[in-house]
Amino acid sequence: MKVTLNVDGKPLESFIYNGVNYIVCPDKGEFEIQVALTNDIPGITYRHPVTRKEVVISVDGKSVMTGKPASSSDSGYIVTHSLTLPGWRLNDKEVAKFTFTDAATSYAGLTGEGTPGVVGVLVFDEKPVRKHTDVLYTMDLGHSIDLSLCRTRDGSVGAGFGKASDFKTTEVSFIRDDKPPEKYVAY
Repeated sequence: MKVTLNVDGKPLESFIYNGVNYIVCPDKGEFEIQVALTNDIPGITYRHPVTRKEVVISVDGKSVMTGKPASSSDSGYIVTHSLTLPGWRLNDKEVAKFTFTDAATSYAGLTGEGTPGVVGVLVFDEKPVRKHTDVLYTMDLGHSIDLSLCRTRDGSVGAGFGKASDFKTTEVSFIRDDKPPEKYVAY
């Protein structure tokens, strides 16, 4: 799984210092979180069994689905290739855009819950079923940066609650596998 923070459709720069990935982020502006399966190769058409993963995403310690403190028992989004999430879920048709803002005026700062400057992603496998379907996929994911264990500055930047935007979702059935989820954290 690859996780990127994108501004204007482009991933933010990152670098490694003392074994820790850091990400360069602006003080203000909108951003999106992109999650992509790593076995997807940009621009390649190929066959493979349909694979679904559930991604439970938190921003500043808050669930992007509910706005409440994040938990591994929270619902997430089902990903078969990639997901670009533009904001906090408001309902099945809208999100409030993610915005960079100072920690004091971030969603976590205003509610007094969470840790500004932290993006977390838990990735759950689906419980195996006896049959599977092969499907033909064509995709172009573009450039991705692996943000596992990334830090954004010194915690002075958090995520705000921006304007409403269209983002249609549909509830589907997904049974989590018994194994522990993969964890991705960006600071």
